[in-house]
Amino acid sequence: AYLKGIIQMMAAAEAGRGLVYLSFGDHKLTLQLEETFRLFVASSRTVGEVWKALEEFRPHPEAKGPSGAGQELRRFLLSRFRGSGDDRD
Repeated sequence: AYLKGIIQMMAAAEAGRGLVYLSFGDHKLTLQLEETFRLFVASSRTVGEVWKALEEFRPHPEAKGPSGAGQELRRFLLSRFRGSGDDRD
């Protein structure tokens, strides 16, 4: 669900449209996606930069199901894009 939310954010940004993401009562997912969105905006990340990060992400083989991989992805993106922005290629 987390990856789907990130992809929806990217699609909306590319289309220049707003996004309403329905998490069907999953408040934790809503907060996590909001946190990620705010980070992308605050650090002026482009869709291309986020896409490149998604391509580079490799979940741990022992991640437990989609939610485990989603949490790994979240940690990866937050770690990757927090800070001064010096990690741009």
